Amino acid sequence: MFTDIKKSLLIIIFLLLPGCATFPENLSGDFSIPIPSTPHQFKFSSKHIKLEIKDEKRAYYYLIDHTSGLLIFFNFENARECDSSESCRDYFAKRIKKLYPDRTNWTFSQIGDVFVFENMDKMYQGIDLQHHHMYAQYVIDGVWIDLYLSKVGFQKKDRKIFVEF
Repeated sequence: MFTDIKKSLLIIIFLLLPGCATFPENLSGDFSIPIPSTPHQFKFSSKHIKLEIKDEKRAYYYLIDHTSGLLIFFNFENARECDSSESCRDYFAKRIKKLYPDRTNWTFSQIGDVFVFENMDKMYQGIDLQHHHMYAQYVIDGVWIDLYLSKVGFQKKDRKIFVEF
């Protein structure tokens, strides 16, 4: 019983933290993340995104948009299992479906030249978190870029935030 209470409290904290806490903003509004083993940069802008974790050894980045509640994860690795945005999306979606068989509303689409898949978590211990996930896959010069976006409390209007990012 104590474990259930702890889990419920963690869920409540997870839902409330982005809205209650004050975090420093990225004042320049510009991010440039180097794509390993290439001369390329992954660039994007937002004044409300804060870099939380930067692990260049693993080529992993975790950022939060504290205005919208969007969680942003980048991971870079050699493209051994796939060689295009579409083949990486299909390969990774198959892996994610095995890891999370309870997720619902699976959709596969393309945004510009990037192939994506999306899904939602089911209720957790009777609480509907409306937790939405989007995975976008890129391949640049043999490097597979896995961009993962996530948001709790997702509403249909929030999809615009995902797509615009």
